[in-house]
Amino acid sequence: MGIESLIKNPTTLTFVTTTRCSSACDNCCFQCSPRRKKRLTKEVMLGYMEQVKRDFPTVVSLVLTGGECTLIPELTEIIEVASNKYGFTVRIVSNGHWAKTLDNARAKVREWRAAGLAEINFSTGDEHLEFVSMQTIKNAILASVEEGLTPFVNVESQENHKFNSDHLLKDSTLATLVSEGKLILANGIWIDFKHPEEIVKKPKFIDVPSFQRCENLFNGITITPDNRMKACCGITSNMIEYLDLGNPEKYSIRHLYNNQFRDFLKIWLHTEGAHKILEFVSQYEKRINIEDYAHVHHCLVCAIILKNKEIMSILKQHYDEIYSNVILKYHMIK
Repeated sequence: MGIESLIKNPTTLTFVTTTRCSSACDNCCFQCSPRRKKRLTKEVMLGYMEQVKRDFPTVVSLVLTGGECTLIPELTEIIEVASNKYGFTVRIVSNGHWAKTLDNARAKVREWRAAGLAEINFSTGDEHLEFVSMQTIKNAILASVEEGLTPFVNVESQENHKFNSDHLLKDSTLATLVSEGKLILANGIWIDFKHPEEIVKKPKFIDVPSFQRCENLFNGITITPDNRMKACCGITSNMIEYLDLGNPEKYSIRHLYNNQFRDFLKIWLHTEGAHKILEFVSQYEKRINIEDYAHVHHCLVCAIILKNKEIMSILKQHYDEIYSNVILKYHMIK
């Protein structure tokens, strides 16, 4: 099919900068640890920035994540070039390990802020706290606020986890920052990647965003440490070969990005979401009861679909029954 009318404009470039991390969380979605060393070099990242700025004028944001992106020695330089040369709004995602003292935290954030850092996200929770203490996260938050940033803290959450955002709110200083709009807390989804056969239980502290379309697809350009371009940066994307778009060193980013619009299933995921697709499949596979998946995060449902040969076979046989309706809805999405 002709794809010109289907192509959307991305807004975000994401570099999964490295598989190296100061922590070794059991269920890290990229299996990062201090032992892993794979990374994107500074030269490669700057080259991709140049290419994206030239070919995708709608991209306005750069996200630097990992692994732990703050372990990249050239991080400050990368932030400066991205912000000052290319005009990107730069966000880093970190576990905050560098903030063991408030003075250390202030020095780091001040350096990144001077280079042009605009946003900072922190990850914490049961597994993270084994490696980065609550006081360390607090130091990182306070230093960020002092430098005029509004930190976003994502707390990994599951029904049997001990730690959630309410624990942060027990700290009067942090609670005040939240009430003043200077700190944002969120309970994020957590998935047991070590035991994928056990469907994720609904966390007590969050509403699992099920039965919704995938807004991640087509909205961003994601490049991993092994120089692979991904269709999304969702929490299960690294375990799904189907979402690997190719090598941006071999093909241009524009070619790899445009090529995914030839894939109806990605368009369907973007338009109606994984739960609706699984519901469609349940018409032909009676062992699937869609109600069993109502509480499951849509990223995990996506993985269930894309990694199951029987489900994929059903979709290939019957997608023409829904094709026209999905394409119509797709064109209605702004």
